[in-house]
Amino acid sequence: MALRNPKLSNPSADLWFDPTALAVPLPFTFGNSGIGLMDGPGRHSLDAGLTKSFYVTEARYLQFRWEMFNAPNHVNLSNPTTNINLATTGKIFSAGAARQMQFGLKFIF
Repeated sequence: MALRNPKLSNPSADLWFDPTALAVPLPFTFGNSGIGLMDGPGRHSLDAGLTKSFYVTEARYLQFRWEMFNAPNHVNLSNPTTNINLATTGKIFSAGAARQMQFGLKFIF
């Protein structure tokens, strides 16, 4: 049940929304909170890759690849705990993967 707007002006992983703005409804009753009352953190992801082919003959070549996932290494927070009346309500404890790079070398014949 929503007592007031739970959105914070400057949310962080320590407190994404105000848990005191929400209350558990009485037993056997519905609350007044609608769907989509709060938004979780956004996701910012930029993947990039470079490929270079070195031809040995017309049909055979060596391909070198360098791929990056989450290239700017932006922190992508997970969703906060939304269970009411827990000490961890409104807190975020995990995040997406950090920047990952991989190299590949393939001979096509």
